[in-house]
Order: sequence, then structure tokens, then C-alpha cells
Amino acid sequence: GFYKSDPFGVALVELLDALLLGISGDRREDVGVVGAQPRVLEAYARLWNIACDPASGRGWQGHVAFAVAEQSGPFAMEARNCWVRIMQAGEDAEGDDGDARLLDLMMKSSPHLVRAFKRDLQVMESLYFYDMEEVVGWVTTSTEINLEPIPRFCNPNIIGPLDFVCENKDWAGRVAQIAGVSAQQGAGIVGSFYGLHWSPEKGLTGIISARDVQDATPFEFVSVEHLHHRLKLNTEFLLAGLTSSNVLLYGPPGCGKSTMVRSLLTDFGHIGLRIVEVSKPDLPTLPRLLDELARFPQRFVVFIDDLEFDEDANDALRAAKSALEGSLTAQSLSSSNARNAAIYVTSNRRHPAGNPRTDSALEKTAFSHRFGLVLGFPTTGRAAFLAMVARLAAAEGILDAPRQSSDAADDTMAGVEDRKVDEFGLSESLRERALNWALGQDGDGNGLSGRTARQFVDFVAAEAAFRRAGFEGDSMVPEKGFSEWSLNWTGQN
Repeated sequence: GFYKSDPFGVALVELLDALLLGISGDRREDVGVVGAQPRVLEAYARLWNIACDPASGRGWQGHVAFAVAEQSGPFAMEARNCWVRIMQAGEDAEGDDGDARLLDLMMKSSPHLVRAFKRDLQVMESLYFYDMEEVVGWVTTSTEINLEPIPRFCNPNIIGPLDFVCENKDWAGRVAQIAGVSAQQGAGIVGSFYGLHWSPEKGLTGIISARDVQDATPFEFVSVEHLHHRLKLNTEFLLAGLTSSNVLLYGPPGCGKSTMVRSLLTDFGHIGLRIVEVSKPDLPTLPRLLDELARFPQRFVVFIDDLEFDEDANDALRAAKSALEGSLTAQSLSSSNARNAAIYVTSNRRHPAGNPRTDSALEKTAFSHRFGLVLGFPTTGRAAFLAMVARLAAAEGILDAPRQSSDAADDTMAGVEDRKVDEFGLSESLRERALNWALGQDGDGNGLSGRTARQFVDFVAAEAAFRRAGFEGDSMVPEKGFSEWSLNWTGQN
């Protein structure tokens, strides 16, 4: 499969074919020996571009490692099915003993699949450890042009769920461990990316890698902890294979609806949760997406952000209603994995569908009543806003950040004020700045919200970093030369 479907594998075969043509001196009329040289260069250039592409390139070994997961789809699905059977039987499926129990069950249910996958691992292992310098030598001999070898790894942020296999040789000997990981993390793009985007043209594309989530700071929510708890509980039902609800999160802009949904990846991404974002224009393809997701062992939150329908969005509205009720296609799937997805929607309105001025109450509520769980976010008050600022500022280490001023007398007064803190732990100057930021001098601020609190704290943190780097005063003129600062932004020698 790797040499027929994976772009890197296809390009590698094309390069080897071109090299063999030049070595054998095959004088076919359509190519000839002289024509083999540009063909070798073209094939090597194609292989290089795929391996080193800024967006998706992973290098030589990186591509092979990723392909191990990419090609393990049927194996991963069978591992998941057997893993579920073990869990339903009340047996332990964790650790080395659990992996061994899982592989034993897979050998009983699909022995040919396991043996075929082990043979694939042996082939991929030999390719992974192959000396790329030798391939470059062949190209140089054929073209008489010195070329740089393809790097072994690019884009370290793109990691696959089975990358651990590549640390040592004898990949086939680790098939039990691979089965255990595949049962929870899956294979291919949904194994390497926790956050994805769906479009009918491109299908599933990765936008948030596993490493992005693993390196992220855990989210904290202020004044809406009860909503966060209910959303997490519903998601745990989904992960456990129980009946979970489709969810509507509504409330004013900037109150944390979208952030709360995306935070689920930090909580559950490592145990198989994936979030797939769908844009409003692509809602008519929701049934197709749900059928696509049913092939994977993971559990999916289909995320539709900031949804509102107008009178011209009938097709999208019908598709969303169908998906929320369960499309006929999805319901007809014989696979037990057909209900591995729930739909989470955010909106500024309690009733996203219908015209609030002209439609009847029944028309406005018909769509929103299809959500089993509705979470309403309150308008952020002053106390909640300041609590958010305090929590975020503490996480950034700037809870006592002083007021910036170029006047010495003002700095002295600020020092006195900053020793006084309110019930949130905010100094008087930081409290005043936060409120001015949100409300503005003439009511032209972004308002009291979690988003505004995040924007304010980000600004103050950047301001503090500037000061540490040698910038002083309101003019932000550096004491050092700019080139020196840019090379050493922390201000340390």
C-alpha cells in the first residue's frame, strides 16, 4: 500500500525506476539513455519536495514513521474492536499484560491480518534504516550532479502515534505494543492530529497536532466551572461508548464557548478524542462526514463554531437537522462504531435557526430542541472579569505587574498603590488598567469577557517582556541597539 498510495512512496518508486533505466542503458525509443538523466533529476526533485514540504514534509525517516501509522488502518480498527470486547468483559486492557491479551484475541479473530501487518512492518523498518547517502550516490553517478541528501527528519511538531516503534529495530516484535496504542489512538491522520478540519474537496486535514496539545497549558475557566463539568461529563460518555448528547453552547461573544470545546483535546486527546471543525458552507456534507468518521476507532466531536442560520441557508439547515437526528445513512451502518461522534455547536443565540423578528416561536425553537444538552453562558460581570484577569495574570507570572509610566513621581505612587491588592489579588493599578482596557475611555472597549481578559493579559505580558529586554518608558526606546536586542530578546548577556 505504501508504494501505491502514499505520495512519498510513489515518488520513491519513480526515482528507483528512473535510476534502473539509466543503469541498464535501456534504449527505448521514447526515453533512451540520455533521456534518463533528466528523468532521474525530476524524480529526485519530486521526492525532495514531498519530504521537505514546509507544511507536511517530515523528512525521509519521518515519512516512513508516519506511514507505519497511515498503513495500519485495518489493523487499528481490529485492535479497537478487540479492545472494546476486552473492556466489556471486565478484563484489564492496560500495560504490557493488556497488550499481550489484546494481541492474543486479535490472533484468534484475524490471524491473517496480524501476520500481514507484521510483514509490512519488516519492509518499512528496512526502508527506515536505509542509508540515504547511497541513494544520493546513485543519483550523482547517473546525473553527474552533486546533490544534498534528503534530511532524515523535518517538522518535529508532526508526530505519529506509532513513532515510538522507530526508536529500536525489530518492529514486528513490538506488534503487541502497537496494537495497544492503535486501539486508543488509531491510525493515519486521525492518529497524528487531535484537531482536524473537514471539507468535501480535501476530506480530513490536520490542523492541531498531537504535540501541539501535549505542549499546551491546561485551560482554566472562571464562573462557568459547572458548564465545563457538564460538557466534560457528556464527552466522557462519548469516549466510553455510551449514549452522549449533541450539545449547543450559547452566550455572548467572547465568553469562552469555543475555548471550552477546544479544551477537551487537552483533557481527552491522549485517550482517543478528536475534534473535527466543519464550516457552515460544508454543513450539507455532514452525513458524508459522519459515515467517514465511523471507519475510525476514535471518538469525534464534530464542531460547528459560531452558527447562525438565515433565510438563505435552507440546505445547510436541513443537513444539520438530519445529522442531529442521525442520518439514514449513518443509522443503516452495520458497524457498532457508527455512533462514535457527537455534534457540538456554539452560537451567540439561544435559537440559531430562524429569523428572530419574523419567525414564530415554534419555528425558532425547532432546531435548537434537537440538542440533548444546552449550555447557556452568562454575560460576564465586573467581578467575573477581574477574577479571569487575576487567574490568567498569575499563570503568566505578572500578577503584580506595575503600571508603566515615564514620570518618576508617578512610578513612586504606583509602587505605593501596587502594594494594595483587591479580593482577586490584583494591584490597584493592574485592576484599573484591566477595566480601562475592557470598557475604554468612552465605552469603546471590547467589553467584559473572557476573550478581553486574555487579550489584556497577553498585552501586559508582552509589555513586561519588552521592559526586561531593555526597553524603558512609554516611548519604548531600547537602551541597547535594536540588532543586539533582536538577537538576545531576553536582555541577558
